[in-house]
This record gives sequence, structure tokens and C-alpha cells, in this order.
Amino acid sequence: MVREDKRKKGSVKHGKRRGFSGKRWQEIADEFTNDANPRDANPQSLPGVSEVLPTNTTADRESVSTKKLLNSSFEKFESSRGILTREQARKVGLGSARDVEIATGFKIQDATLLSDCISAAAVCSSCRKATSKLKLYQRNSDREGLSESLFLQCSSCEVVTPLPTSNRLGGKGGVSHEVNRRAALASHQFGHAGLTQFCAGMNLPPPVGKDSYNKHLIKIEKAAKTSAEEVMKDAAKRLFEKVMSECPDDIEEDGEDLIAHVSVTVDGTWQKRGHSSKIGVIFVISVATGEILDYEVKSLFCHECKAHNNQDHEGEEFQEWKKAHEPKCEVNHVGSSEEMEAVSAVDIFSRSIATRKLKYTTFVGDGDSSSFGRVKEALDKKFGAAYEIKKEECVGHVQKRLGSDLRRYKNDMKGKKLLDGK
Repeated sequence: MVREDKRKKGSVKHGKRRGFSGKRWQEIADEFTNDANPRDANPQSLPGVSEVLPTNTTADRESVSTKKLLNSSFEKFESSRGILTREQARKVGLGSARDVEIATGFKIQDATLLSDCISAAAVCSSCRKATSKLKLYQRNSDREGLSESLFLQCSSCEVVTPLPTSNRLGGKGGVSHEVNRRAALASHQFGHAGLTQFCAGMNLPPPVGKDSYNKHLIKIEKAAKTSAEEVMKDAAKRLFEKVMSECPDDIEEDGEDLIAHVSVTVDGTWQKRGHSSKIGVIFVISVATGEILDYEVKSLFCHECKAHNNQDHEGEEFQEWKKAHEPKCEVNHVGSSEEMEAVSAVDIFSRSIATRKLKYTTFVGDGDSSSFGRVKEALDKKFGAAYEIKKEECVGHVQKRLGSDLRRYKNDMKGKKLLDGK
């Protein structure tokens, strides 16, 4: 009987409720949804928005974070501060507070819906008449590609407020709009024609013209080359530090500079398989870190040269064009596509000391590459005995080629007997 009394007392004790202080979440939700003019309310007072807008002081944020950390139930903490919990917000259809953030970037927005929203929610800052409406207009003569010239006009006082859709690169006085540059970057794989079809299908304004599109691609290419060069220089610095710490004997003095001896492998990729590709890209990769240290692009094709190929090559007009075009011609290789790897390897190895402070003393080949002979001959002519290079075969390539030869030999000998009759 004593035990039963204890259980009853315990059950009564645990059944008691603590006193409630503050507003219940239903009352907070009703105040939020029934607000007659939510635009005039302080954003910090809206449920959940205070978690997004960083207007509190550092001390307040630290105290809030500490309370959240010390409180075993985050739901209780939100309720005690008069904020809807995640479960309560879901019940009233407000969603999570973490879904609310300041809008950034570019949006695909229906102009009619945007105009209706502005007309219903905004008031003219000049006349401030409750009956005035702000209408959204576009000035077609000022459109530049995907960057449109929009403006708001009050129906009462007719005051115009500009509403640009894209910033200019380089500030207000810049030449190109950011949206056009980004469109060229995103569409470089399917070209100007593909971008035009996409804009037509999405009911967007047409992109910039072909000439402007190509200018954007040229600037993007320059930026990509600059970024790639910085990445490869950082990779060379990391490799130098690795050699300095792990293999100090591989460091030599070259005047006032220190040069590290490293092992690299040379590999290339072509626009299409076989030895008929017009474009090839050759890379030099560190064996120790696996990072790309340098690259070279070789091309046998130029779009502008092809476009002027039908002109009279002896004519004065063609000669003037050729003289102006030669410094920027895309053709930088003479010979077969098979020779691109060897020629590029010579160029990369020859500039390694000047550009990377590295000496590629070990050449890891792929078993059938003729690049090593070309590189060794070129380095002997330029540096003499001061630049010694040795070759090592990649075990992976040797294994792959040996396996391929054995499988080919097995297929060729199928159904045949050896000399011993077996």
C-alpha cells in the first residue's frame, strides 16, 4: 500500500503544469495574419524574421546563442521569446524562418505579376496619394541584350522611377551589363544560336548580337586564363614547399633563386579521338601532388581564316586583313595532330624554370610517347648539361598496354595450334 501511495503522489506531482506566461502561439499567428498594414510593421517584429536580419548587436547574438545552446529544447526557447516554433509555423502555413532571406541574384520574373504586385503594394513617394497606382513600363530603345530598361510611373503625378534589371560591370560607367556576360558564360557550349533559341522559348528578350557575344567570350577567356595561371602558380608553390620539407637534396641554387627538381607526367586530350583532331590540350602534372603545373593549347584551325579562305589571296584586301589577323590567329601548330603532345611538352619544359621555379628532371611517360626524345633534345640545345632529364615508365600504362596485347594475341590465336601441336 505504501508503494501505491508513492506512485499516486508521483503521478499527481508529474501531472502538474507550470504557469503560462506570454502570448500563446495561436494569438501570435492571428496578430500576424490579421495585420491590416504589414508593410508599416517593423520587420524585426515579424515571427521568424528576426532570425534572418542581422540587426542585433554582437552581445545580443552571443546571449541568444548561449541560451539556445544551454536550453535542452529549442522549441521551448522559441516559445518563451514569442516566436513561432517550426512545428507551429508549419501548422499555420508560414513555413520555417530559415526559408526567409533577402533576395539576391537574377530571377526569371513574369513582368505582369511584378507590375500587379508593385501596383498593389507600393505608394508613390512623390504624391503619396492612396488612389495612385505605380505601373511598370519598358523602354525598348534602351534595351541592351537581356538587360532591359524598366521604369515605374505614377498614375497621378506621372513621376518616373528607373528600375534597371542588371548592373554594369565596373560600376555605373561600365560598358557591359552583368546579365549579358553571365549569359555568354553559361551558353559557351551551345553558342549564340542556342542562347537565342532558349530566350525565344522562355519569352525573354533576345540576347546581344553575334559580335557583342564574341567580345564577351574573349573577355571570359582572358579571365579564365588569368585565373588558371594563378591556380597553377599556387600549385607550383605548394610543390616547391613539399620538396623543400621532404627532399631538401632536390633543391639547387640558380643565382639568387632556388629551383626544385620534381617528377612530372605529360598527358594530352584532343577534340576528337584519333590523330585527325584540329585542337589539342597538353598538361604537365606533378607526380607528387597530382596537380596541374602548366598546360599548352595547340590548334590547326582558325574560324576567321576559314571565313576568308574564299577570298583572293593575292588581292590587296586579303593581304591587309592577313597582316592585321596574324597576331591573333588561332593556328599555332604546324604539323600533324600526333606531334602536338611532343611540341607542347618542349614548350612547357623550356619555360619551367622561369615561370614555376621548378626543374622537371623526371619524365614519367606512357609507354608510346615520343615526347621524351623531343624534350631532351630541346633542353640540351637550350641549357646543355645543366638540365639533365631522365625517363620513367608509368606502371599503369605499361600494365594497360601489356594486357591489351595479351588479349589481342589470345583472340588472334583462337582455334590455332602451337608448334608443339597443343
